[in-house]
Amino acid sequence: MSQIREFLLSCDYYRSDLGPYYADLVERFVSLGLADIHYDKSVIERGEDSFWERIWEAILGCHLADLGFAPKSADEGPDFLCNVAGQRVWVEAICPKPKGFPETWLNREKGVVYSTPGEALTLNWTAALKAKRDKLEGADGKDGYVAKGIVSPDDIYVIAVNSSRLGGGMLSEFGFSQFPYSAEVGLGIGPIAIPISRDGEFGEAKHTTRFSIKNSNSADVDTAIFLGDAYTGVSAVLSTGHLCPQPDTFPFVLVHNPMARAPLSTGGMGDVDEFASWREGDEIVLERLSS
Repeated sequence: MSQIREFLLSCDYYRSDLGPYYADLVERFVSLGLADIHYDKSVIERGEDSFWERIWEAILGCHLADLGFAPKSADEGPDFLCNVAGQRVWVEAICPKPKGFPETWLNREKGVVYSTPGEALTLNWTAALKAKRDKLEGADGKDGYVAKGIVSPDDIYVIAVNSSRLGGGMLSEFGFSQFPYSAEVGLGIGPIAIPISRDGEFGEAKHTTRFSIKNSNSADVDTAIFLGDAYTGVSAVLSTGHLCPQPDTFPFVLVHNPMARAPLSTGGMGDVDEFASWREGDEIVLERLSS
């Protein structure tokens, strides 16, 4: 038995019955040639944050292989390079560590009612997308994948977020607007609001706009990132709120960036809950294509 399989079968980061699933998953990921030279060590020795990042890479890599995209991986650059219907598509994975959440939210008990920490979820989503945007374009004086010549400005670049550690399932994927968090922070979508007249009459429920949010330092954080110039290199965001199958597959969400310099074609990423948007005059129209 390999060292990594032995570790995964006895690891205490998850229920013991999931050990065989993760052991088989990682063995397949390695057999596909997608694990880098540091993979085993980062799974076994570098703690839980690194562990879940690497498990998400394995889930994603095997999923892309199952879709027939022939993913490739190298020790430098985005996690995967795929061929999607003839399009050259880079996929960069992130499984963000939760920050700023009440401990009771991260360790919820059955039968107890909790308030969803919408602001913390929004800030964690914006931070995750910014981290992977910075990997592409560079930040703080460091070159990104484009400047290094790894990713062409004309290549499609998809950020793949696993939001499970932020709360999991629908709770970490869809916001108060009932749209995905990736659409909310990409397009400035705020919560649904119901106007009330002076006479107490209720009006029609509408989506509000929200273009920024305050962080813990009272600084404004952009929550309409797709509408500016900084994120034109990001073609779309693929996400799921699960780190194990539900029960046999993963429910994926795909949100397209309407301002992407290299758009990802719709309908080509398998069975996903897909959202596309486009400009109509001064407005952005968001449409759910499938679910």
